[in-house]
Amino acid sequence: MNIVFTILNWGLGHAVRCITIIDYLKNNGHNIHIASDGIALDFLKETYPDLVFHELPSYGIKYKYTFMPLNIIEKGPSLIKTLFNEHRATKQIVKANQIDLIINDNRLACFHNEKPSVFISHQLTIPVRNRAFRKFTNFVHHLFINKYDYCWIPDFKDTNNLAGDISYSNRKSPPKQYLGPLTTLKLIPNREDLPLLIVLSGPEPQRSVLESKIIKQASQLDEPIVLVRGTNKPRALDSTNKHLEILDLVDRNKLALLIQRAKRVICRSGYTSIMDFALNPKALYFVPTPGQYEQEYLAKHWFEKMGVPFCAQQNFNLKEAFENAALPKMNYPPTNYAKEIDKLIAKIN
Repeated sequence: MNIVFTILNWGLGHAVRCITIIDYLKNNGHNIHIASDGIALDFLKETYPDLVFHELPSYGIKYKYTFMPLNIIEKGPSLIKTLFNEHRATKQIVKANQIDLIINDNRLACFHNEKPSVFISHQLTIPVRNRAFRKFTNFVHHLFINKYDYCWIPDFKDTNNLAGDISYSNRKSPPKQYLGPLTTLKLIPNREDLPLLIVLSGPEPQRSVLESKIIKQASQLDEPIVLVRGTNKPRALDSTNKHLEILDLVDRNKLALLIQRAKRVICRSGYTSIMDFALNPKALYFVPTPGQYEQEYLAKHWFEKMGVPFCAQQNFNLKEAFENAALPKMNYPPTNYAKEIDKLIAKIN
């Protein structure tokens, strides 16, 4: 089959978690195309130099305000135009490349009326604080999800799920299937010789704000630290600290080796990190992106359920984070996502 993956560029999380499914389908002989934009597209091009790529219009959301609705409202008119262009681009890719199946991770308008499409998301209920805006946001969210033929949820269905209430919805359409968490991270026993690894990702300007805080506070620790910036853009602030090693955009294999060596990891409470560390426990400390209600919810959920500490970015202190990082209380088994993928491929064929 000719399959196109359309992947949201919102940091690297969506791109990284799709690797599991892309690899499985690629290894089973399917022809894979990838469509995205920005840093996610750059990362996937480095990961798969042999695949065909297409550039989609960028959503361009900036986390300028900590009140997320303001970020959306400010971008509203141009975002609507982007969704129209995204849908048109998807139809052009399908027609030009004889695509049989669209697998879409969290881009809203990458569906096709004549080709089967899958919507991948762990976020079936968006945790907006304001009740009225939450109701409206989830109504609009599901208007788009309903355009797809299937919905794959990278979480467990039972009460020991990773995302709490976020990954549940009482809406019946489209048909939903829980795949279990998706991760390419497979750690093997190894000597942990790196006291602290810090992994940044996500939208600007908040990624750079936390990066500057970390670099300024690095002198608080007399321990080796590796900071992975998660971007190849120029640094706003440099460091002469001999204990701090700064890396830009690293590939997944190098990141896995760094995580394997690390005694502690400080990162955003993005869902891809949640999946990685649910199946590969490490002493963790979360710093959710300000204004990203999903990350704030997940950080609180994992503190209450798993005992992983977190703090607001404005209150971040590197020494406290280093001292308080904790292992998750619960271990999760690996999942058999391949079974559900095979079912869908057989059904379409």
